[in-house]
Amino acid sequence: MGKYEDCIEKFDEFVKANIKKLHNNLKHGIEEEFKVNYDVFRKKFKAYTDETIKSRFCDICLNLAKYYLKESEYTTLYIGLELGFTDEANFSNWFKKNTGYRPSDYKMSILHIQNEQDIFIDKFKSCK
Repeated sequence: MGKYEDCIEKFDEFVKANIKKLHNNLKHGIEEEFKVNYDVFRKKFKAYTDETIKSRFCDICLNLAKYYLKESEYTTLYIGLELGFTDEANFSNWFKKNTGYRPSDYKMSILHIQNEQDIFIDKFKSCK
């Protein structure tokens, strides 16, 4: 495996660990971490994954946002800031653009689904 392929394999974990600082300067972060030319990396990334760096970064960011909304009691403001957004409105608009839901509505839908599952499990257990 070549230098760029090795960097591509490590990309997701690097982004997850550094998302807050990468949000505003992904190009510099990649060049600094992997000691590669960004333009060459970008082309090799696309050829290797059939995705752009930006789309992969957004997917990782969105998955982290969904995880925090589902698994934590963090506020929308806190989650947005941890993911590198400048304020809650910016994060909320981005999240809605990418999911069709406001973060608070997404969290409520997850809680509703979990509640429905809990009710089903309780009913199933009582049938035994």
